[in-house]
Amino acid sequence: MFFAEVTILLAPDGDRLPPRLREAPIRGMVTFGEMNRSFGTTEPYAQVVDLWEQFNTARMRCAAHMSMPIILPNGHKPGVLISGLQRECWRDEQGNLRIKEHRQVWQVVPVERQGIE
Repeated sequence: MFFAEVTILLAPDGDRLPPRLREAPIRGMVTFGEMNRSFGTTEPYAQVVDLWEQFNTARMRCAAHMSMPIILPNGHKPGVLISGLQRECWRDEQGNLRIKEHRQVWQVVPVERQGIE
């Protein structure tokens, strides 16, 4: 776990976002963990990375989630790149659950805590 500013670099269709279309960095807590296949199992199903942001006064919420993360160097820029798979879930007009999976890349720059609890 560490605190960072995270910039999401790919659009939901997997295309690279040019700098002018990127949203402002999200400041929060980055955690790495394992997702289990079912309750009570000890076998990990997938590695995951989550970005938690402050919500209300004393709570945190998951702002972004990826599975199967890979840490990459970021050239001469500060921080690292984390690449993985992101899933989007929604219901269509008929009420059917739809899931779309695409590649995502975060630019992660560690920061001081400064009020993020």
